[in-house]
Amino acid sequence: MAWKNTRAGYGFSSIALHGSMLILMAAVSVTMEFKSVLPKGSAQRAAMVTWHYTLGMSVFFLVWLRLLLRSAVTT
Repeated sequence: MAWKNTRAGYGFSSIALHGSMLILMAAVSVTMEFKSVLPKGSAQRAAMVTWHYTLGMSVFFLVWLRLLLRSAVTT
């Protein structure tokens, strides 16, 4: 499998970023749901908020990385 995208298909970098973003977005959703179950003011709820923010920023970073790679490696 090639690293670069071609007209015939996507390269490994695009596929890996797509899969990583899927997993991260699922984790962001799970942390948001678990936050509502935990009592307000608890340390666990604060941890869920922190994880939700961190994972969301990771998705944001990967979106930009994916856009840069798409523009740079498409042949």
